[in-house]
Amino acid sequence: MAYVAFAHLCTAASFRDGLLSILEAGLQQFEPDQLPYRMQPTLAFQLILDEGDLGRAHPMTVDVTHQDGERIAGLTFDFSMNRPAGADPALPIAFTAIQLLPMDLRRDGLYAVRVTIDGQEPTQLPFRVRARTS
Repeated sequence: MAYVAFAHLCTAASFRDGLLSILEAGLQQFEPDQLPYRMQPTLAFQLILDEGDLGRAHPMTVDVTHQDGERIAGLTFDFSMNRPAGADPALPIAFTAIQLLPMDLRRDGLYAVRVTIDGQEPTQLPFRVRARTS
């Protein structure tokens, strides 16, 4: 069954030659000078798929919500992939993705990014927003 191995909010990320490089990962608190604030972090995540997951669509969602349940950003799509040429069929496939995740922060509070594949329990990345006061 496909699952999310890890997910990180970061400033930037790149994936080259099988290596993932992440800059400033693990956002936990954000303090903009004022609200509302347009923020565009990068979401870097890895999916693990086994033989039965290949060649079929997997519904995937990325949601950003405020603690009161308001959805402020998100993506919904179907993910599908075939076995890469030369990959060992006895081993699971790791697929690494990098996605910009623009969001409009309008108020203080606790937010969460939730990454879900195939309706499983989401991987959650909570962070707090607190506008600076003069």
